[in-house]
Order: sequence, then C-alpha cells, then structure tokens
Amino acid sequence: LEVTLAELKRLAEGITEAELDRAKIGLKASLIMQGESTSSRSGSAAVDFYHLHRVRSLDEIAAAVDGVSVSDVLEHLREFPPSDFTILTLGNKKLEV
Repeated sequence: LEVTLAELKRLAEGITEAELDRAKIGLKASLIMQGESTSSRSGSAAVDFYHLHRVRSLDEIAAAVDGVSVSDVLEHLREFPPSDFTILTLGNKKLEV
C-alpha cells in the first residue's frame, strides 16, 4: 500500500516515454483479452453507450491509447494532482497509511 501511494504521488514528478510505452502495451493487451470475453465486451459497450451515446470499436480505443503522449499525462496530472485517496482494504489485518 505504501509503495502504491508513493508511486501515485511520484507521478507528478513526471514519467518517461518508456514508462508510457509500457503502460500502453499493458492497456492494449487488456483490450485484446477483453475482446475475447463476451461479457466483458458487452459491459464495455454499455459504458461507452451510456457516456458517449455510441459504442467504440477496439481499434478506435487502441488508437486513442496510442494517441496519448507524455505531455498529455503531465498536463492531466497538473490539472488533477493525485491526493485525498480513498483506501479500502480486505483481509484480517488492517493496513495503515
């Protein structure tokens, strides 16, 4: 938990192109897996339709992921800095921040 929170706070210091590329690869791998699951794809289509009033193709989503730049991420982080986290843990031991 401490490492995760520290990494979220560290994002504001910036990210490298390599870090962003790894994140994009992970997101696109998830998209491929999502396309294999009917229930997952239908859930995603419902969310798209609710928010966008249309359903995006997997190619459109992948193109949007590819279109994100380091400067886009940094601009978002400046506008919405990570803070005031809501933390929920499960298990028999309480985690302290």
